[in-house]
Parts: sequence; C-alpha cells; structure tokens
Amino acid sequence: MRSALFALLCIATIVLDADAILVPVIGKVHYFANDMSDGSDPLWLFHELGLKNNPTDSKIQDNNQLCAAVAEKQSTLTSSDMIIVFTNTRFCNVARSEPSVIQIQKRWMEKAEMKYQIGNLESTVTAATNKRQSLTDLLKIAFFDQIVVTLEPILSLYSYSNIFAILTSLFGGITLKHVSDENDAEVQRIRADIARMQPENIRNAHRDVYSITPLHTRAEFREWMKYIVEIIIDYKEHPEVYQVLIDREPGFIINNWNQTAPEEPDEFKDILKDIMSKVMPNMTHWQHPRFHAYFATGCSYPDILADTLISGFGNISFNWDSCPAYAEMEVIVMNWLGKVFGLPDQFLFTIPNPNKGKGGGAMQDSASDCVLVALITARDRYVKKFEGQRIQAMTENKENENPTKKTSPLEDREMLNNFTDRKEHHVELPYLVAYASKEAHSCLEKATKLTCVHLRVVDTNDNMEMTWGELKSAMEHDIEMNRIPIFVHVTTGTTATGAFDKLKDIGKGLRNYTALPHKKGLQKDFIERIMKEIWIHVDGAYGGSLWTLPTGRSDKTGYTGLVYADSVNINLHKIFLHSSSAGCIWTKNQKRLKQAMNVDPVYLKPADDRAIDFRNYGIPLTRRQRFMKAWFVLRMYGVKGMQAYISQLIKMSKHMRALLERNPYVELIGQLTYTVSCIRLNAKRNLTEEEEKQNQNGKTLARPEPIPEEERNQLTEELAAFINKTCLLAVTKAKPKGKTVVRISVSHQMSQEKEIEESHEILLQLIKRFNNGERVATLNGQPPSDPPGHETTTHQMLLPNDPGVIGTPPDTPDKTQPSVGRVTSSANIASPSGQGN
Repeated sequence: MRSALFALLCIATIVLDADAILVPVIGKVHYFANDMSDGSDPLWLFHELGLKNNPTDSKIQDNNQLCAAVAEKQSTLTSSDMIIVFTNTRFCNVARSEPSVIQIQKRWMEKAEMKYQIGNLESTVTAATNKRQSLTDLLKIAFFDQIVVTLEPILSLYSYSNIFAILTSLFGGITLKHVSDENDAEVQRIRADIARMQPENIRNAHRDVYSITPLHTRAEFREWMKYIVEIIIDYKEHPEVYQVLIDREPGFIINNWNQTAPEEPDEFKDILKDIMSKVMPNMTHWQHPRFHAYFATGCSYPDILADTLISGFGNISFNWDSCPAYAEMEVIVMNWLGKVFGLPDQFLFTIPNPNKGKGGGAMQDSASDCVLVALITARDRYVKKFEGQRIQAMTENKENENPTKKTSPLEDREMLNNFTDRKEHHVELPYLVAYASKEAHSCLEKATKLTCVHLRVVDTNDNMEMTWGELKSAMEHDIEMNRIPIFVHVTTGTTATGAFDKLKDIGKGLRNYTALPHKKGLQKDFIERIMKEIWIHVDGAYGGSLWTLPTGRSDKTGYTGLVYADSVNINLHKIFLHSSSAGCIWTKNQKRLKQAMNVDPVYLKPADDRAIDFRNYGIPLTRRQRFMKAWFVLRMYGVKGMQAYISQLIKMSKHMRALLERNPYVELIGQLTYTVSCIRLNAKRNLTEEEEKQNQNGKTLARPEPIPEEERNQLTEELAAFINKTCLLAVTKAKPKGKTVVRISVSHQMSQEKEIEESHEILLQLIKRFNNGERVATLNGQPPSDPPGHETTTHQMLLPNDPGVIGTPPDTPDKTQPSVGRVTSSANIASPSGQGN
C-alpha cells in the first residue's frame, strides 16, 4: 500500500511540478534515465511530462552504469526520499522490496506499452489502441486501473481531501477506485461470489489492517498463481511434448546446482524458469501416454484444488481440539469412501458418536503406513490377549527348544504375565510370525523389521495367487516349531502381476480351523484359539479401488472375503484420481488399533471424550489433511463419474492385453485382473516378410520359434533395460515365481484406443530392434544388476535350512549359521535357539 501511495504522489510531483506541496511529505525525488537504444531523445520522458528540472544523470547511456548509479543513490536515501528510474532496456536489480524505488520501462511496440515496477510489484500496461499513446495516459491506466489503492492504511499520514485535491488536479474527471489492489472485474466478481458464500457474521466482520507488510503481496501471489495454473493445465493436457524418461547419469542436478540457499530472495520468474527448463524436462512423466511403468496414478483438477486449499489454510490437525472441522470431516469422508468401495458396515464409523462403534478408519500417507499400523496392532493384540499362554501350551521339553534357558515353564508364565518391564515383554517376540505371498509388496518386509516379527513368505499357484492350502501348510510347520502365527497379509492386486490372493478361502479356513493333535509343538485348543484370532489384513493398495464397480465385487477380486478381514487398506493415488500420497486404512476394531498406537500426554488429551482423535490411528502426530482431496474428488466427480473413469481404464487395459496376445514375440504371464499385463520375450528373431503377411488383419498365424526357457529370463531383463534406455516407453520389470517379466500398466487418463495402439506399436518396433542386436551398452554387455537388497527378501535373507522364514532361527540349532539380525542390543530379545535374533 505504501508503495502505491508513493507512486501516486511521485506522479503528482512530476506532472504538477508540485515539489513545494509534497517535499515536506516525501522528501527529495531523484530521477534517473538512460539513453534510448532506439535513437530517440534521451530526455523523452521529461519532455513528455513537461518537467522543468532535468536529472543530472540523464546522459547515462549504458544500462549497467545507470543501475550502478541507482544502487549507489539508493544506499544514501533517507526514509522519505524517492527514486524514479526511466529505462528503455531492463529493470535494475535494486532492492526490490523497497517501496521508495519506482522503475518505468518504455516499450513502444505495435501497441504503446509501459512496464512498471514498484517495490515487489511488477506489471505491464498496454494502450487501448494501436496508435502511440501518451505516457501520461499510460500512467493513468497503470496507477489508477491496474493498482487500486486502499485508502484506510494511509489516513494516518494524509487526509482524503489532500489526496483527492492532488488527484483531481492531476487527472480531472478520473474516478479513483479504492477497496483493494485488484483492477480485474473478474476478480471482483469472484470476491463477491465468495462473500455471498460466507456466513453473514464473517462477511460483515471488521477486517484489520496489519502494520507488518508481508514480503510477498497478494497482487504478486495472484499473478504467480496464474502462471502456476497455466503450467498445470498445459502439462495435464500435453504431457506428450516431453520425453517420458530421461537418459541422464545420477548426480546431474546435485553436482551442478548451488549447494547453499540464496541469501536474498530470488525472482519468481527465475524460479519458474528453472522449473520449466531444468526440472520438468528431467522428470519421469507419470502422466505421459507412453508411461506404462509401476501403476496408474491419479491426478485431477479437484485433487489439485484441494491441495492448494490445504496449503493455503495452513492448519495442523492431530486431534479434534487442534481443528474440529477437519476431524469430523475425516470421519464423514472415511465413511463415504468405505461405502464407495462397498466395505462391510463393520469397517465404518458409527454415527453420531464415532468413538462408540467398533469400526472406523483414517487417512494415511501410503500403504506402507497402513500395513505397519495393522502389524503393530496384531502384535499388540496377541501379547495382551495370549500373554504367557504359548509356554503353557507347549507339549515338548523346553530344553530341546532353548537349551540355554534355565527357568521353568511356570516361571516363564509368571514373568510374561507381568508386563511392567519391556524386556520381559520382549521374551515373546522371537516366536511371532507374519505370513504373506511371495508376490506381496516389500512394505510388509519393512514392517516386520520395525516390529521384530518374523516373516514367512508363502508360495503361490500358477496365477501368482496365495491360496489357503499353501498358507495352511506354512503355518502348521511353524506351529510344530512352537511359533505363533499372528498376522496374515492378503494382497488384492499384487505388485508384479496384479493378482488377487484367495481372500475368501483364506479367511474361511482360518476362522474355522480345526487343529490336529501334534506330537510336538503347541496344544490343539491353543492353536485353534490363535488361528481364530489371527489378524487378517487386506492390502488393497492397488486392487481395492476395483470394488468401486459393482462388477468388481466378486470372489475373484477378494471382495466376498472382506467379511473375514480385520483391516483393509486402499491407496487413492493409485487409480482413484488422487496425486500422491493418499492411503486409507479401515478396521473392524478401532479400539484395539488405538490401544496399540496410544500415547497419551496431558497436552494431547481431548477436552471431550466424544471427540474423534486421529493421532492414535497412525505413526505421525502432525497429519496432512488428505481427506480434503477425497472430499473434493468425490463431490466434483460423484460416484458415477469415478465408476466411469475406472471402467474406461479397464477397457483400455483389455485393449492393450488383446494387442499383446497377438504380438508374436512375447508370451503373457498371469491373468489380466485390473490394468497390468506381464510379458516375457519368447523369440530371438524377427518374422520374415512372408510371415508378416500371414499376420495381417488382426490375426497371428505365424510366430518365431520360442526361446529356450533357460534363456528367457536373461533376455527379458535385457529387453526391459533396452526399452527404458530408448526413452520411448517407460516400463518396469518384475520376477513373479522366478520368471522375469516386463510389466505393461495402462496409466494415462486420456488414452483411447489410438494411444494404446501407438504404445504397442512402439513396443513391437523396439522388440524388433532388440532382436536385431541392439542392446544397452553396459559392463560385459549386461544390463546393470539390481543393488543389494533390491530383490524381495525371500531371495536375499533366507536361512538355508528353513526356506521361507525371514529372520527366524533354524529349526535345528546350527552353531555355524548366524541368524539374521533383527534385534538391537537395547531390546535384549533372546531367540528361541539361544542365538541373537
């Protein structure tokens, strides 16, 4: 505001030669101008405005000299002095936050145009006609149409009568606009609409004027947001202008950008220039029509709008007291989403008091957080419900299991029943086991590391699905070794192939399990109670959104088995038009989950027991308001809109699958369950012209001779590396059941048959180039190997005499085989075999 006022008064000084009137208020006004590069009179502005006193610096010809003179003068200004800079080239890089410096740039092009800068504000004014318009008229437009002055903040310095006297003398007949610093009629209309939406007491409330001026003004923010909006729109509608992948070596940004933050603020346009020229061309473009890697990630305008509001409000919400509206909105949104996905009512909050019911859920960062929370809950439930009973239920001499242990079973049980000491609590941990398919996501492995629970991976059938039979065999093996199954991780939509584990069969088998008497291991009645109480978690991060469609709710997709589950998670940033990250977890037992996660310091206790408290639904205390994204998407698309979007994505995935089935060079692995197809290279040579003719009109009659099985993995891995190296398509590889595959995921929101067919044709041509001998130029002619730990730990961390259990000691103590490290010395958890576990 102060800067705009100075501008007005300076213009009055120039045009009226009103030094006598304004000098007591403003002080001395210093004028600087450079020679005109177009050959015009260097005193153009002063002649135009009729100034009597020409500036002493008017003969400066070089813009650098001009800017140096301005900077020198600026360093000596008093608080009431002003500098006005007239230039025909570029603005000087002066202290931009100083409102006492005004820069005006003359730019006569096809239209009379003037670019001006006051403090941080920078804008351009163009004449209404193609004729050369006087600078005075442009100044009128700039300072009275472009900048609308709020008078209230300056009443302490000037009176209305003084200001209007100056303005009337300067521009007779000009009506001064005031209220805000916007001139755009559209902005005024929007502000009026917003005011009508507000409650009357908010709309009519007094609005203070703060004495501290923010570094960035609202006019700047409004201008910057226009740039951001246009960048987002252009990127969403035309991602194809970029290369889907980049061919760069790691470190290309780290080694070439400044290693320290700027001491002084950078210009917004300089920042945008870096984004446009250095960042965007070097991204992997997930919204690209040639992006077929990983999974389909959502990104929609409603989602972006919600993210903007979340950041703009700047609220922190961890419990009801910290933001009541957010807490209660999340309850509503979680129930909305649960109903959209068709979850059983037992997973939903009870209304009107969400704390009284059994079910409920919360937004999380991603599936990794959801799985960790579920496993912590399962471990906590076992320890609290069955503490000490495992030892009592053992039927063999305990010395066979742990020869170094000297306490009796009775002493063990008494120790476990007293959980005041965490070290004694940990005595039970080495026996706890979680179960998952070999195709489950690696986040479960990380969760077992964090919770000190062992992980047994279970083999799958030919469709890469975990079945009850395989799971039962694995669990009974552990039961014989006195281990406790506490957690079963069922995946609906596996990472590699999108397979759905047999949830209904698994849940039914566990809940109705009848144990056979064992000669060794745990007693029958204890086993049955454990199996019926085992925590079943459904990881629907990828495939759960398929349940949005009525046709997606079947035995095949695991939907009918949800009645047996204790918890379920779904990622909204996969398929569901949310940008990352937005995960959801629901449970039938919110009390148990919150007890497992509970910490209750005085400063976080709710003022009212009825208030919903989300801080104990996950790891972080400070939570981003992800529910707002879902709230916007569901309201602006509606359930039918989301169903239509998912149906279209499935349709395009089926079209890609049909093209791959006709591709003579590949074999398909697994079933098409959602949007992923997996292929292996199955031909070393290309078809001849005669063979190509046989395959016209959508028929595949000729195929090259197949590759021997022992060569397919290596060649497929090389093919995946070659495809990505060309940067024409983005794909990922996987290794379900030991078979290396190239995953083809349909992701682009706007893709139709044309885009799918183009992608397949690119794939086809790349395979032909590969068969002609093109390869990635790497060491020994091989693609780079995966770094240690990249493969699923079922291949990296197995003990040779007990394949399948991560970190579990050998069944027979082996002094030469160290068990996998799992426990810190501070925990002091003894393993059943007496080794550090």
